[in-house]
Amino acid sequence: MEKRSQRDRRIPAAAWVCLAIPLVCIALFYILCRSEAFCDAVCVRFAYPVRSALGWFANLLSRGTYMPPSLTEIVYTLFGLAVIVFIVSTVAALIKRRGRRLVTLLRQLIAAATAAAAVWALFCWLWNVEYRSTSFAERSGLEVTGVSAEQLREAALYLAGIANDTCGQVERDEDGHFAVPLADCFSRNGLYSRHLLEEFPCLDGMKNYTPKAMIYSRIMSRLGYTGIYFPFTGESNINVESPACYIPFTVAHEMAHQRRVSSEAEANFVGIMACLYSGDPVYVYSGSLMGLSSVMNALYKADRDAWSAMYATLDERIRLDWQDNNEFWAAMETQTTKAASVVYDTYLRANGQELGIRSYGACVDLIAAWMNAHRPGA
Repeated sequence: MEKRSQRDRRIPAAAWVCLAIPLVCIALFYILCRSEAFCDAVCVRFAYPVRSALGWFANLLSRGTYMPPSLTEIVYTLFGLAVIVFIVSTVAALIKRRGRRLVTLLRQLIAAATAAAAVWALFCWLWNVEYRSTSFAERSGLEVTGVSAEQLREAALYLAGIANDTCGQVERDEDGHFAVPLADCFSRNGLYSRHLLEEFPCLDGMKNYTPKAMIYSRIMSRLGYTGIYFPFTGESNINVESPACYIPFTVAHEMAHQRRVSSEAEANFVGIMACLYSGDPVYVYSGSLMGLSSVMNALYKADRDAWSAMYATLDERIRLDWQDNNEFWAAMETQTTKAASVVYDTYLRANGQELGIRSYGACVDLIAAWMNAHRPGA
């Protein structure tokens, strides 16, 4: 009995070994992934194939269904339940083992740290490694050199023309609000078309799977997210409560992550291009609306008069969609939203996204680079 009592007061060596393994994997990630070439190899030979296989499995649940269940939400739910069970079991163990509370608490903390480290290690090697690999801009050959006020005006004129032409081709209610059924926003007809893949061959040879409509969309809204790519299931998950005019673009954006486009700025650009090349008026309008919004925000800072002149040319239905979007997110904003924004901004910066959450708007540089490449004589 004495030996057993002594064992109960010690931390088993196996517990320390289990904690050490994921910590070593994390340390190796931060040491080895300083090399872009090494990261490229890991992405091609490990990270992308594994995520693609997981996406294929998750996609099996989507066959024949309009609103397929999201494995991501199932994982989140199970995680939440596991946390509750862990807390309850820890409290129960502390109450039961009054004379060994310190060692009991330490064991529980080691178990929690082991689980957290294992998840983070896998997340690093499955997804964070993409941030350190060759960027989409480099793989596609786009030459990003900055944007002048004149280039912003040209980009705004180009996208405004598309948005003005297509805003009347999408379904609207009697008051002019965007009213395309959710099923059409998820149709994916023509997304990542042959024409797009010919324009950007680096996107070819990869698969994207059915996007999932989130049941937890209200929580996503409160956190300020329109969508999320979850590498542990390979799924693109969409906040279907957010303004519908941007949902087709969000679908294209999250699918870009499935094609090894990790940067948010680049995923925005690829999402816009996927929409514009789709030939589907719903997607073309949504993509042009997003691109125009990004360019107009930049133009407002660079040339207020040019912004005013361009804004005056926009169809009233475009302005109404922007107004609906602004009002929705203003109503959703809370202290939780701000905190989530700070956390995500820190995460992006820690993974080499120097602009942090502002990188979502940095796709303007890529739009300008793309337009430069398509000028006569370019």
